[in-house]
Amino acid sequence: MFRNVAVAVADRETGADAIELAKRLGAGNAQRLGAGNAQLTLAHVYAGDERLWRGSSADYDAVQRARGAELLDAVRQAAEIEAETQVVGAASVGSGLHQIAESTGADLLVVGSSRRGLIGRVLLGDDTREALNGAPCAVAIAPQAYAARGAHISEIGVGYNGSAESKHALDVARTLAAEWAVKVSAFETV
Repeated sequence: MFRNVAVAVADRETGADAIELAKRLGAGNAQRLGAGNAQLTLAHVYAGDERLWRGSSADYDAVQRARGAELLDAVRQAAEIEAETQVVGAASVGSGLHQIAESTGADLLVVGSSRRGLIGRVLLGDDTREALNGAPCAVAIAPQAYAARGAHISEIGVGYNGSAESKHALDVARTLAAEWAVKVSAFETV
């Protein structure tokens, strides 16, 4: 189902949640494709558009890239996975994640939930909303503390508005729900 997964890593905690969900969603490929797991790309985005932020400079960019690379190496080692890494500067987290998803040919982008939500629930922060809006591929959101709770899934929520994209998302959710014996809930915002 998912062959190439981009995983947003903003910090160690939400990055761990997103990685665990990406591993779970990519692991099913082994049975369906008769091959190994999906290709993972860990992605970190920092504020780096010189036109919008006057504090940006070559030195700032170099420091932010180095910090992002250190973070991605640390979460990759902690998760004990093989993954490519990409660090980009962008005007917004959403646009940076879209850029990475497009450049890697990702068919899924996994992000962590805002830390302001309840444990085990998904709360959309500004960065998550940006990642969803106009994404070039499917987007999955890992619930808060997903990795710490043993990567258990009991329900799959799908944003639905009647579009072809949302119908496809619902079909994918139904397929996964049947495989994992979990509930599917479709949500529409009015």
